[in-house]
Amino acid sequence: MLTLLIGSSCKPVEDKPDYSNFNEVVKKGAFECLIPKYLKQDKKLYPKAAIAYADSLNNTFFMIIREEIPDTEDENIEITAENYHVFATTGITSTLVDFDILETDTFLLNLVPAQMSEIKGEYAAHKLYYCITTLKTALYFYQIIGWTLYVNKNNIGVDLRNAALSFKPIE
Repeated sequence: MLTLLIGSSCKPVEDKPDYSNFNEVVKKGAFECLIPKYLKQDKKLYPKAAIAYADSLNNTFFMIIREEIPDTEDENIEITAENYHVFATTGITSTLVDFDILETDTFLLNLVPAQMSEIKGEYAAHKLYYCITTLKTALYFYQIIGWTLYVNKNNIGVDLRNAALSFKPIE
């Protein structure tokens, strides 16, 4: 896996993540990703997601949404990767109270330009941590979304971020 971070607000990758406690998930013809072993498949989480995993006991969730890029050429409209990231993060932040975008990075994820935002906010009196990564391939937009309780940011949050960084589109 090649992960190269670029941009002024980006932190360099210091060490290769430890994926020894992760399972490989392959969605044929679409993507592959490594998911923490404690997460179990949960199709009810978001039925439109390509994959969805949960650890309800620890309030931890992870899903990947794949959307076909609409043909807007006739209208002379181009949906940029940056605009899609704003759309995806706004979908999350619009449900939160007192949210804060902790950091947004732009980087190459397996040779595909990507953006990742880490967000904290409150929902139903629970302080939450979100890690949302978006990318645009030739045919699809992807949203890779992980969330957990904010108190778990430094351990489970790292797992969710590493799962997103393991994403590899197959097209």
